[in-house]
Amino acid sequence: MIKNEKLRKTIRVIAIVFLAIALYLFGQEAYSNFTHQQENNGLGQIKEDVSEEIIDTTDPGEDKPKPEDIMGTVSFYNKLKDTNPDYIGWIYMPGMHIDHPVVLAPDNAYYLNHGFYKSYNKYGTIFVDYRNQNVFDEPHLVIYGHHMTNRSMFSYLDTLRDKQYYTNNSTFEIYTDTGVRKYKIFAVETVNADTTALTLPYTGDIQTLIKTYTKNALYKTGVDTSKATQVITLVTCTVLARNYRILVHAIEVTD
Repeated sequence: MIKNEKLRKTIRVIAIVFLAIALYLFGQEAYSNFTHQQENNGLGQIKEDVSEEIIDTTDPGEDKPKPEDIMGTVSFYNKLKDTNPDYIGWIYMPGMHIDHPVVLAPDNAYYLNHGFYKSYNKYGTIFVDYRNQNVFDEPHLVIYGHHMTNRSMFSYLDTLRDKQYYTNNSTFEIYTDTGVRKYKIFAVETVNADTTALTLPYTGDIQTLIKTYTKNALYKTGVDTSKATQVITLVTCTVLARNYRILVHAIEVTD
């Protein structure tokens, strides 16, 4: 009888511990979702404010401002920069549901679990590798984003493992303090994060780097990279295998 009572007490304690852990995790999840939504609302309001500014200064007969008309303005950039000094641009790829600010921090850890407004958030923020201090002047610029289970942040990039998704989503834009930069994806590859490292800042020949990525690509894209002077790589996790990453490589284009 005593042994049974001790067993029941032990089971109750274990159950309480598991319940506490479950409640804690649920709370963390709920808090992250809430703060992420609040952040999106705040950023959306900034877009709306800039849109209203544009409408107030243009011909009433003109069409409603397009995304590039808003995010490509100095006003939009300055508002984001005033909000967070780490801000360096806005990445826009609507077909992949990517529409986020990009930041640069002194390390690659902080924005893994902090939002744009710097509150704790498991969604993190899209961020540039800290070793890319010259940002858009770097020969190889690397940008990271989470692959969230709700398909937010960089999650949809994982669909580019299938070429049918690439066909309609081969370009993206980044809005900076000097205007819009347009990029064309030339290679998509998956790598084991345990055995693959990105050497930054890159000091080698850019065409050699492009040839390596093209050779390792999951499929051929036919993109002319012969005049490229920079590679930009978007990085996120892939569901392909544990601790694997998908690397999306692109070059800047003028049209």
